[in-house]
Formats: sequence, structure tokens, C-alpha cells
Amino acid sequence: MEIKVGEYDVFKDGTIVATENQTIDFVFVEETDFIIRIVFKTNSTNNEPNIIAENLGSAGAQLNFINFNNSFGIGNTAPIIIGTLNDRELYLNYMVYALNKGGKSFQYTWLLGKEVKHG
Repeated sequence: MEIKVGEYDVFKDGTIVATENQTIDFVFVEETDFIIRIVFKTNSTNNEPNIIAENLGSAGAQLNFINFNNSFGIGNTAPIIIGTLNDRELYLNYMVYALNKGGKSFQYTWLLGKEVKHG
């Protein structure tokens, strides 16, 4: 079966429930040995939800989801580009729900876009 969302091909999708202070690592072993780490943080000086990316060296990238503390859910309205995978654009769609005891429910869809031409 092939699943498409508009012009994108669905690569992987699912839901992960993480307890408080747990990170989520997406390890693209078969593809590139690349890691996308999801970390949930709270900033008490600014309550606005925000995502800040950090480099994990050659291992990958860390996405800090800051102030995603709404039980009704917070997500993106358009896929965000993360990089490339197998010579195609790699995007992420997500929805984060705060759980009663401090954990998070993280719904994700990894999407593949256009082919990336090298050179």
C-alpha cells in the first residue's frame, strides 16, 4: 500500500506516549544511521510553544519542543522540512498532547517530498 498526503509520500507514521522527561529518538538506521531526537521542555518566562533545533554532531539533530503543554493538542498546520533522506526532502507533521501525569502523546508523520538533485 502507498499513502500520500497531497504531494508528499508517507514514509512512517505513528503515536508514541512518553513519560515525563523522556526523549524520543527516531533512528533512521536502514537509511543513514541518522537520529532525530525529540525533547520536551518548559520555559516559564515565555509560555508560547516553540521548536528550537540543535545539532547533535554527525549523529543527527535534536528538536526541542518547548511549552507543548496543552491537553487539547498543539501541532503544525503544514509539514516542516527537516532535511533529506534517500535523496528526497524529509518533512515532519506532528501533534503533541499533554497527559495528566506530565507525559506527552506524540503523533507523527514523516513525509517524503521532491527529489533533491546533487551537484
